[in-house]
Amino acid sequence: KCERSLTLPNRTEYSDPPKRKREKITVRFKSARQAQRFVCGHDQVSILFRQRRFQLSAASYRHARADAVGLWTDYAMEMAA
Repeated sequence: KCERSLTLPNRTEYSDPPKRKREKITVRFKSARQAQRFVCGHDQVSILFRQRRFQLSAASYRHARADAVGLWTDYAMEMAA
């Protein structure tokens, strides 16, 4: 007799993966304030790099990506100076 329960994934473990992923991410921060500070800064930067790929041709996507990297490089240089 084969034990099927050992080979099949436990449904409770996989019931809500997005929620579990969020929980794992929030555990990385020491406090809610630290998480909020990260999200605030990350949101402003991520807008540069999250292009709507499905609306752009490959050439225009590469151009937009290069512009974003250039802007980020300039900003990082200003912050370092």
